[in-house]
Amino acid sequence: RLIKSNAARPALVVGIPVGFVGAIEAKQELLKSGVPYITNTGRKGGSAVAAAIVNALIILAVDLRKTAGAV
Repeated sequence: RLIKSNAARPALVVGIPVGFVGAIEAKQELLKSGVPYITNTGRKGGSAVAAAIVNALIILAVDLRKTAGAV
């Protein structure tokens, strides 16, 4: 709702809903949102998977900064 009403414009959405109730609809809305996103195509997901993705992105960002000599 916040994205649709332009109240929020996140740089990235990690949307990994569990694939039972409303997951397909949630993913379809994410695809249409125009916001950069990471999602899954299967039914498995949830907060643990989303947290693992965020952790991996943080590790990549730290490694990139180290490689670029920014740290």
